[in-house]
Amino acid sequence: MTNPKLLLLDEPSLGLSPLFVKIIFEIIQEINKQGVTILLVEQNVFQSLKIANRAYVLETGRVTPADNPLMRKYNIADRQGHKIEFNLAYAATEVFSINFSSDIAQYDYDATTIGLTQSDELSAGLDMQYMVTKDLSFTGFIHNTNITSQQVGSQTFSTPDWTANNEDKVLTVGLGSNYQVIKNKLKLGLDYVHAESDAAIDISVGTPFPNLTTKRDTIMVHADYIVDEKITLKASYQYEKYDEDNWYVSNVAPDTLTNVLALGNTPPTYKIGVFWLTLRYSF
Repeated sequence: MTNPKLLLLDEPSLGLSPLFVKIIFEIIQEINKQGVTILLVEQNVFQSLKIANRAYVLETGRVTPADNPLMRKYNIADRQGHKIEFNLAYAATEVFSINFSSDIAQYDYDATTIGLTQSDELSAGLDMQYMVTKDLSFTGFIHNTNITSQQVGSQTFSTPDWTANNEDKVLTVGLGSNYQVIKNKLKLGLDYVHAESDAAIDISVGTPFPNLTTKRDTIMVHADYIVDEKITLKASYQYEKYDEDNWYVSNVAPDTLTNVLALGNTPPTYKIGVFWLTLRYSF
């Protein structure tokens, strides 16, 4: 592909450690700066909104209704802030290495009328790799993100009349292994990723909302077979279990809200397995 005008990406961070996720998003941002329009479908909301110019949320395959036109969402609002990044890589031995990374950021949104006014972010991650032999390796990672933010809102869609304090926590843990069965021919891999999040919202009027929680467990088994210099076969199986507790849609009956006819919904909870076979041919 030469000088594309549009690049479509579907969950490029899936199954990657936080260190590689950070690298991937830096590359995506650099490609965008070169004038390439990027359409990104991604479940990593925090990383996506840091680089996106526009963001849309899909619920059951549809874009959610537009918010208050006065609202300045934090990913596109004018902001001033400071950010500190720290990274430490240490090779304990020839076969064992460890990497620690951390980000601290603070942003102020002075031009906000309705929406986010301030946010503080703290994230830390640890990546490890152990080479048992030249053909067998193990990897592991743990990453934690904590975001606290303040926002103002309006019940009349005009003058701000309420405030809220939000605290979002995201924990991701992963383990992986790769084994080269036949040198330069057949490689097997196994990856496991557990991710969970918790969001607390404390508002100035009324009682606090219940916490929003999600949990996702993903297991992927894959095999790569190099037929020759031009042809590579890849077989993969992925199993995923997802649970969500969301007061926004849970237990909402048609008459839950006074003078409002609500259709109601249930949070997505599923177990799914997918198998795919890929053939890659290099010209």
